[in-house]
Amino acid sequence: MMTPRTGNRGVAADFRSQSTFRVAVAGAMLPERKAWLANAVLLAIVIPMSWNGLNHALTARVVATLLAVSVFSAIFVRIISEQQKRLQALAVTDPLTGAFNRTLLERVLDEAVQQHDRSGAAMTLIALDLDHFKAINDSLGHDAGDTVLVEIGALLRRRVRRADKVFRLGGEEFLVFLYGTGAEQAATVAESLRAEIAAHRFLDDRAVTASFGVATLQADENWTAWLKRCDRTLYRAKAAGRNRVAT
Repeated sequence: MMTPRTGNRGVAADFRSQSTFRVAVAGAMLPERKAWLANAVLLAIVIPMSWNGLNHALTARVVATLLAVSVFSAIFVRIISEQQKRLQALAVTDPLTGAFNRTLLERVLDEAVQQHDRSGAAMTLIALDLDHFKAINDSLGHDAGDTVLVEIGALLRRRVRRADKVFRLGGEEFLVFLYGTGAEQAATVAESLRAEIAAHRFLDDRAVTASFGVATLQADENWTAWLKRCDRTLYRAKAAGRNRVAT
């Protein structure tokens, strides 16, 4: 009478350990949604097998163990998933201004070009550069300059839509990508941003202004040529006296 019971427990222990391992691996190695699905499928297979092959007491222990492992695996996957999202966000975000950095720029602009080629949707870039920003750093210090950059980043991100993107290209230069926006509407947006920046009191003792260049994507233009043309338009605004929009 004792031999079958001992064998049954040995089989149960081996079966439970193998199933537990599979559940843990499924939870740890897969994306969160797929991990939930894999665990559900595994439990749907294992529970009937254990019910038919083991006595009810051992089956209850196997099921309890697998459910516990599934719960802890789900918690672990959720934590890992959230950490991955935070790391991905940090990798593409400028830590000072909260705007995107250059890491994401090529992908966004290349996808915009492809979308334009497929559907003809208008895509426009607005480049802006803060006027005489070096003088702010030299006379008031880099802390004052950083304060201006932080507020500029917040202003731009507040003004754009969810489909649009704001990039900090470096120093005091920013780039706004406007999805589905033509030249005339983008020029209106740029002028509105220029006026808001000029009217905003970033510093107590001086005004802060910015120059803007607007470029709408043209047929058969790649993203690098598009960006360079936007830069040239910005330089025209600065050469014409700054604190203005060039198209």
